[in-house]
Amino acid sequence: MTANQAPLVAAIGIPVVDMVGYLEDFPARGGHSPGTALQIAPGGPLINVATGVSRLGHASTLLGKVGKDPLGKLVHEALASDGVVIPDRMLSEHPTGLVLVLFDNGGAGEMRSFSFREGSADTTLGPADIEPELLKGVKALFLDGLLCFDERLTRAGQKAADLAKGQGARVFCDPNLRIPEDELASALRERLDLLIGLSDEVLLNEREARILVRKGTNCGVEQLGALLKDTYASVRRWVIKQGEKGCYILSANQSFAYPAFHVEVSDTSGAGDSFDAGWIVGFLEGMDDNKMARFASASAALTVSGKGAWCSLPDRKRVCSFLEDRQ
Repeated sequence: MTANQAPLVAAIGIPVVDMVGYLEDFPARGGHSPGTALQIAPGGPLINVATGVSRLGHASTLLGKVGKDPLGKLVHEALASDGVVIPDRMLSEHPTGLVLVLFDNGGAGEMRSFSFREGSADTTLGPADIEPELLKGVKALFLDGLLCFDERLTRAGQKAADLAKGQGARVFCDPNLRIPEDELASALRERLDLLIGLSDEVLLNEREARILVRKGTNCGVEQLGALLKDTYASVRRWVIKQGEKGCYILSANQSFAYPAFHVEVSDTSGAGDSFDAGWIVGFLEGMDDNKMARFASASAALTVSGKGAWCSLPDRKRVCSFLEDRQ
């Protein structure tokens, strides 16, 4: 990617700073557990996908509000070093949102997260912030599914999708549902359905697929894919991410499973976002479905090999070297 390359990808959603702590074990209520490592870095699916795309060789622009505070400065400088453009109108006087993420088992175990976004910059994004020039020349738009948690944010995503589709760009969406329940509240489902209905391609994990079609674990991935296709007829292609089992791809003309690469897992955070970035890059470069799955799976495998989502997003050289070793 060159410094003056116009962004081909826009990503709209919720940018935050991740504070990630690693523990040996979570303590009992009222107890204490020593940490093994602590990282502070740009985070959230939106930032991870935008950064992942840029590291893989294609400039991106971030459509999400960050503050002018020290955390916002951290985000701005870190993303600029990767070639991610943050337009001036995305800078806010409100504080930058923060998410605390804790992992046990050194990063390979359970995850618990806590968001601190009351009145934060990312909550102020609205349709008026999305101007046509922000999407000029864009070939792909990524919709962060977290937009559905707020009506104003959803409408901003809707406007971006309408503008992108109006100029022939492909729209991708990842629901990114981080909820403990297996059922969506009606208003939340309505907004998420709107975002999915605007999308050409949806990349989601198996649990999210089950939530969308209201099916339990007795439903196989092929049936899940068929139900998704019937429920959301406007979506051209579905990718169901299954972690260490790989992924399942379903389009109008074909469906197939692609196995994951076997690597030593250090930290699973950001794997799905890294996959999304690789998949979008595959689309930009005209890869067929099989090559896209291979490229995206390699990106995800390299991410889980490191610690910290954003820090572990691979660049193009690493992905190519990884794949060359596995010819």
